[in-house]
Amino acid sequence: MRRSRLISALLLAACLAGGLALAWWWHRPDGLLHIALLDTDGDAILIQLPNGATVLVDGGTDGETLVLQLGERLPFWRRTLDLLILSDANPERLPAQLRVLQHYPADQLWYAAPLPADAALAQAWAQQLSTTRTPATIPPNGSRFGAASATLTILDNGADKRDAGLLMLIEYGPTRAVLAGGASAAQLATLPASVPAPVTLLAYPWAYALDGPQMQAWQPQAIAYTHTRSRSSPAQHSLAERATQSGTPLQRHYTRALHGTIELLSNGRDACIITSQCPAYAQLHAACHASNQHCRALLQGGN
Repeated sequence: MRRSRLISALLLAACLAGGLALAWWWHRPDGLLHIALLDTDGDAILIQLPNGATVLVDGGTDGETLVLQLGERLPFWRRTLDLLILSDANPERLPAQLRVLQHYPADQLWYAAPLPADAALAQAWAQQLSTTRTPATIPPNGSRFGAASATLTILDNGADKRDAGLLMLIEYGPTRAVLAGGASAAQLATLPASVPAPVTLLAYPWAYALDGPQMQAWQPQAIAYTHTRSRSSPAQHSLAERATQSGTPLQRHYTRALHGTIELLSNGRDACIITSQCPAYAQLHAACHASNQHCRALLQGGN
C-alpha cells in the first residue's frame, strides 16, 4: 500500500513537473520583437523584446480587460513589468494603469509632464506607485531601454512643449516602429528627421492629418491608429484619404475597430503585422488574411 502511494505521488510530481516545463517552453522568449496595440477601450501597447523584457505603454480606461489581455500574453509566472510608460497627461490613458499596477508592479515608470489634470486620478496613481515602490521619472531625450540588439528610445519627451507627450522609437535590426500616440500635432510638425526611413510601423493619432513633413521623412510602411486624442479632436479624413496623404497603401492602414489587436512581429531581419480579425471589406480582407498567414509562418520559425 505504501509503495503504491509512493509511486502515485512520484507520478503526480512527474506530471506536475512536466506540465510546468511544457508551460515554460510554450511561454519562453521566442527571439522576436512583439509590439501589440491591444484591442481595449483607450490606448494600450504591449512591447515584448526578444530577450523577454516587457514594456506597457499607456492603458486606457478598462482595467479589467487590459489585465485579462496581459494574462493571456505574458507567462503565468510573470508578475511584473520591466517598464511602464505614460505617454502623455490625458486622463483617459491612466485608469487601466492603476489596475495593472495592482497585478503587475513595474520595475520603473517613465511619464510625460505634467501629471493628468484630474487631481483624484493623479493622486491615486501616485499612491499606487508609492505602494509598489515604483521609481518614476520624466525620461530625458535619448533615454534608452533594452538590450543592444533591440531598444526603445525617447526621441522627444515633450517637456518644453505645450500639450505634448513622449515620442518613442523602437528598433530591432532594420525594423523601426515610431510610437507617436502621445505626441501633439505641433510636436509632430516640428520633429527633426532623425529616424532613418522607412519606418516599419507608425502608431499615430487618428485625430491628426497625415500631410506633415514627418510622412515624407519617415515613409511609413504601415500605420496603426491610436484613439485617445481623437475624443477631443475628431478626425476629418477617411482611410482612403489618409492613404493618399501618407503614400502608404490603403491595406497597410490599421484601426482596432476593423482589425482588433494589431501586432508587429520582427526577428531582426523580417517583419510582419498580424491582427486578431480582418475587415469585411473585400479590398482589405484579402491583404489582411495574407499578412496574417505570413506572420504565423514567422512565429513558427522564431528567430
